[in-house]
Amino acid sequence: MSITSPAEEHNGVEQWMTYWRRRREAQLREMVTPEILEEFRADPHGARGRSKALAQILNYMRMQPIEERVFAYAEVPFERYRLGSMHAERGVPPEIDAGETFATEDEAIYGVFVRRLENLGLVPEKG
Repeated sequence: MSITSPAEEHNGVEQWMTYWRRRREAQLREMVTPEILEEFRADPHGARGRSKALAQILNYMRMQPIEERVFAYAEVPFERYRLGSMHAERGVPPEIDAGETFATEDEAIYGVFVRRLENLGLVPEKG
């Protein structure tokens, strides 16, 4: 009997993807150190290059779906920045976080980095 719908396919791909994500996120969680956070804060645009660990973390972040992706929003260009979240649905405006504000673009980009680490569960344990 042939498969007529993707919903009928049960070859374990979803289970393998879940396994792979959990395993990769555990590896990345160990890479997120105070040194990595400081490396990103000091050069958020990567003009001086990136360490291997930071490059791997950023590559994983870029692989994530666009929905709920955090970005820096210039509320007043060159003066005040906020964080926003994208929606996957076309035509739906992004949500702008009314809480925290940033004085510079670099501070906002660092805020995006930290928020995305938190959303992925990659922030190191505080102990």
